[in-house]
Amino acid sequence: MNIKFQPRCVHSFGMILLLLNVLFFKTSFAQDNQSIALPRPQQGEIHVYADPKLNEDIYLKKRLKNPEKETEFPGYRIQVFFGSDRTDANKVKAEFSEKYPDVDVYVVYESPNFKVRVGNYRNKIEAQKLLHDLKQKYDGAFIVPDKIKFPKL
Repeated sequence: MNIKFQPRCVHSFGMILLLLNVLFFKTSFAQDNQSIALPRPQQGEIHVYADPKLNEDIYLKKRLKNPEKETEFPGYRIQVFFGSDRTDANKVKAEFSEKYPDVDVYVVYESPNFKVRVGNYRNKIEAQKLLHDLKQKYDGAFIVPDKIKFPKL
């Protein structure tokens, strides 16, 4: 006995098998939101016997590694340059430092751009005074919020 399938029938049969296969695997590998309860290890107590000066030593070590971290607080700076070329940023920094030696200059890298920011101002009014002078040479300069350093005593 020789059975011949019509092409349309084979196509429909194949699609039905594919659909059932996808539905079966989707439901069999789906994750549910229930968590598995694992047995907890026995709980106990831990007693630490240490010299109280140990905490002071740890604090001092952290502070020596990063002394500037604790001397920064929110404030404002003036951004005078933004670009992807490091040499241009360093040129702007050098020119600015030469013209304004009393104002701190920072080159900040935020991939893929370099920014030159100047000053340490606690509020926008303080920054506005210098910004007014800078607008003649640095027409794109503007005030940005930033972490600033405590003023030198």
